[in-house]
Amino acid sequence: MILRFGCSNFKSISDYQELLMTATNIKEIEQHNVFHPDGIREGVLPITAIYGANGAGKTNILSALAFFVNSIRLNTKRDFSDVSIPKFKLDTEFENIDTGFDIDFYLNGKHYHYGYLVKEGIVQSEWLYLFSYKKRMSRTVLFHRDAEADEEYYFSKEFKGKNVAISEITSSSTLFLSTAAKSNHDTAREVFEYFDDCYNFRFRNGNNENSIAKKILENDLKKDIGNFLSLIDIGAVSLDVKKHKLEDEQKELKEGLRQAFISLLNTNESIEFKLGDNDESVEYNLSISRKNSEGAIVNFKYGDESLGTRSLISLLASVFLILRNGGVFIVDELESSLHTLLSLKVVELFNCSKINSKGAQLIFTTHETQLLSYSGFRKDEIWLTEKCGNGSTKLAPLSDYAIPNKSNVRNGYLDGRFGAIPFLGLIDSFENLWGSNG
Repeated sequence: MILRFGCSNFKSISDYQELLMTATNIKEIEQHNVFHPDGIREGVLPITAIYGANGAGKTNILSALAFFVNSIRLNTKRDFSDVSIPKFKLDTEFENIDTGFDIDFYLNGKHYHYGYLVKEGIVQSEWLYLFSYKKRMSRTVLFHRDAEADEEYYFSKEFKGKNVAISEITSSSTLFLSTAAKSNHDTAREVFEYFDDCYNFRFRNGNNENSIAKKILENDLKKDIGNFLSLIDIGAVSLDVKKHKLEDEQKELKEGLRQAFISLLNTNESIEFKLGDNDESVEYNLSISRKNSEGAIVNFKYGDESLGTRSLISLLASVFLILRNGGVFIVDELESSLHTLLSLKVVELFNCSKINSKGAQLIFTTHETQLLSYSGFRKDEIWLTEKCGNGSTKLAPLSDYAIPNKSNVRNGYLDGRFGAIPFLGLIDSFENLWGSNG
């Protein structure tokens, strides 16, 4: 589980901003699902919704987390000397300031804190701490790295392994954690695998039929998704996946399209489905069964479905996999191509303690204000991004505001009581501008 994430000097984020997934002292009610893992004093939240105007930096919060996780995953293959970090550009002071990321997370009954600072392709600092709450809160520094110290590395006795030898093969542009994990250091590998396995990012609608169908088939998700589609009353009876071999000409065409798609991708962003893992000799297809007016079953191809239905199936493939195994699902614009009620139903899955029994978490950005009326949301699960006067992003939870329990949060948000909405100005002013361009 993720407990907290912070970052600074990344895209529209200038000064340090943090997102908390730990519960405040808000009174828990029946509609709220809060995790209480052993060894953590605070409750842990399953949901975080981030609101804000266009250009206020909602997506950049998620992008920072994606960059951080992927830098750990890929650092031994592509270190910081090969990566251009997008710093805050609206203040020249930040050109020569470190970019920093840190995170608190709960793994196998332990509370870890990990982070690093990087500047001009060089790791300035890196650290891994372990917290204990047995008698009182205590912190153990497992390792600490400081590029400017006389002794760059410090290792505690609890951090067992060939630490010195690994530090000697860790370049100035490479993370020690990633290098140690590759060198089979037990603790480092355990932490690395947490980042490698437990985070799923979705920055765009991944509606590629082959990828979705493969994911559904290999993870046995047909029944779960089919049941969900039936319950939301879009006329679906069942979902089916077929796997078949491709002819040589089909394989060549598929590979050509795949390479063309890869060339168009922005490699600085994470995508939901990994490319290159597919078996090019087979293809996967989806179909949805419906009943006609006489009760007979009629099959529809995936391509025959609306964009909304295809987006929903794509989303559910990740949702049910995360709910089954645990982990963190990060989604930019959850409501994209979905009806408000469908977005709400997805949120409700994570808020249901019976369905979400593995501690899965959902972090998403949205403009959908109807979700603010959902009784299952706590005020500390709603975060607001505000664009400051210097163009930087400020992030704050709704729980920072004094709001009476019976207040209509949605109306208050739309009225601008909490900020984080676009300033549109007066229509008369726009009419004058429009006229001057005529």
